[in-house]
Amino acid sequence: NIALCGDGWVSPEKFICKDLLFWPVYLNFSEEVWESEKYEYAKQAQRMCNKCVLINAISKDPDAIGGAFYFEDGKIIKESGYYKEEILYVEI
Repeated sequence: NIALCGDGWVSPEKFICKDLLFWPVYLNFSEEVWESEKYEYAKQAQRMCNKCVLINAISKDPDAIGGAFYFEDGKIIKESGYYKEEILYVEI
């Protein structure tokens, strides 16, 4: 399944799946805010699917710091760095 940005918060019941959820987002949180919010996103992802790849946009105006995450069972298993384009490799 694929949930786009706010879909995962507005109607998570529409994205319930058994395998893997892809969740591309555009979040312009500061790095400090994102460091606490990412745990809430991991918990929210679990409401839809036990395994989730969340991908944040990189943008200058407004700032979006990027980052990709692999969540499993509501926890952050692996994450990429902020402010740079890179590939996050995960085994599923």
